[in-house]
Amino acid sequence: MIEQNSNNTGNLAEKKPLQSMGLLEELNLPPVLADFLRKNQRTIWLVIICVVSVVVVGSVYRSYMEYRENNAATAFSEALMLESDTERRSGLESVIQEYGSTSTALWATMELVGLDLRNKKSEEALKRLSDLNGKIAISSPLKPLVLYKLALVEEEYGKVDQAIVYYKELSGIKQFEMEARKSLGAIYETQGKKKEAMEEYEQYLLLTETSQKDAMMSGNSRERDMVRSRLSNLK
Repeated sequence: MIEQNSNNTGNLAEKKPLQSMGLLEELNLPPVLADFLRKNQRTIWLVIICVVSVVVVGSVYRSYMEYRENNAATAFSEALMLESDTERRSGLESVIQEYGSTSTALWATMELVGLDLRNKKSEEALKRLSDLNGKIAISSPLKPLVLYKLALVEEEYGKVDQAIVYYKELSGIKQFEMEARKSLGAIYETQGKKKEAMEEYEQYLLLTETSQKDAMMSGNSRERDMVRSRLSNLK
């Protein structure tokens, strides 16, 4: 009996304990890759956590910005519906103060510019426009409107040289080049600069001739006739 027990113990000793297979082995990954992942698991987990955190924070931030934009748009609409200029000005200024980082605040500034111009506050209007022009990118849909307003106000109040600067910048924006060229031609004509005026008018006619191929541009024939007449007089 003792001998039998001894044999059993020996047999047990000869048997190697079974090693449980890890997740990496169960995925049937190549040994080299499995070893790499096992050795660098701490770093890998840190990277995963960082990526997930960035995604979550980005999603929360986008939701927050959408929430602010919606609130800003509502406040802007309410301000525009106020009856008196004083109330409307106060409402628009509140939109800018509270939602200054939103696109709606930029449009609120443009509305204030309109109020300034209606109330003959040209200096205030120019300051708002200049500040706004410095904040927005050339790709912004608001940029052409700001440049055009700046040019008009500067021209109206006798600052013709600065108006020319803005019109030239506006001429670099394809959809607004025609209007800028026509305005530049008119300024140069008033200044007696025939050569410059003719160049701008000719460029305007060339641009509108190309654009007339589009049915939407067919209504500019009267403007073209007026420019042709001015160009003929200059010649």
